[in-house]
Amino acid sequence: MQPDPEITCVECGGVAHLLMPPDPDDLEPQPGDVFAYRCADCLDRFDIVLPEELRFGVVRSVDDVRERVRRLLIGGATIIKCIGTGAVLTRGGVPGAPELSEFFRYLVETARAIGAEVIDRNNLTIIEESGYGWLPEYLAAHEVQVIASLPCYSAENVNQQRGHGVFEKSILALKKLNAAGYGTKLPLHLIYNPLGPTLPGPQAELEADYKDVLGRDFGIVQPAKGT
Repeated sequence: MQPDPEITCVECGGVAHLLMPPDPDDLEPQPGDVFAYRCADCLDRFDIVLPEELRFGVVRSVDDVRERVRRLLIGGATIIKCIGTGAVLTRGGVPGAPELSEFFRYLVETARAIGAEVIDRNNLTIIEESGYGWLPEYLAAHEVQVIASLPCYSAENVNQQRGHGVFEKSILALKKLNAAGYGTKLPLHLIYNPLGPTLPGPQAELEADYKDVLGRDFGIVQPAKGT
């Protein structure tokens, strides 16, 4: 089976295109092969890895994801132990946010119990969804590193890219993360995403602009460089 040339973007719901179509002369994709997609709407990129025992198939629903995870988690901690020293909880398998998965807390707590570092690729707006207000305190209690998606420090740019009201929800979420210790006791990383088919500017300048605007206009605290 060959990967679909287009799938639904797990970040914004737009259309994500396969970046490099397979060579028709190549053999059938094998477990462990990586397929990269980029969304035509939000320009986010994500990779899909063909897992063992599961042939390539586009994730169509949360139920599909849960069934795949359930099958991969047979044996539970054995799989977590394979992580070694780190675990990244990303949105690659769950539409929108990894926190939507019923296995999220299980993965966090099992990984932390064996001393693995856990990174949560957080879209921020999940914190403002009904039933997820517990996230900031929970993540802080387990010392989960948060890498949060905030495409820009400008409300206009963020709302144009991610939808009306996303920037405002993201600011509220950042304040809650601050209150839980992120940006002071714990690191807080923000991800920039340029608007349109352009490359981002120098990281140091973007970092300084983020800290200046978010701190001055909204009171958001981010850690000093190197902390």
